[in-house]
Amino acid sequence: MIELTRPRWQDAAQLRSAMIDIRFEPGDDVVVAGEPAPLREVLMNLVLNALDAMPQGGCLSVRTWTENGWVYGSVGDTGSGMSSDTRQRALEPFFTTKGPKAWGSASASASASSNATAARWTSRARRAAARW
Repeated sequence: MIELTRPRWQDAAQLRSAMIDIRFEPGDDVVVAGEPAPLREVLMNLVLNALDAMPQGGCLSVRTWTENGWVYGSVGDTGSGMSSDTRQRALEPFFTTKGPKAWGSASASASASSNATAARWTSRARRAAARW
């Protein structure tokens, strides 16, 4: 997902003279049941949202792991975090903080994919992190 989104965020970071540190911690190779396209879309949107949260640069972390027969993942950033109100609404379908032209696609995609794959989505406090 990092390589798929690199053209968008790397060019934007260079224009702003911002440094983006990418930390990828892949877990074991596993097969996950579900439709690849919606899962890819969710991950892409989570990565891009995390990068948007760091206009001055920062660290993006993407991590996967397995535990008790489940596959987990985390996308996090060192951006300023979300307000309490935003955290409460972050997983609502189509919710966005990006204005009227945005669709809140990560949340909407997350809802659609989570229903199809029995994933559970949570938003962690202060820092914007999504776990799947």
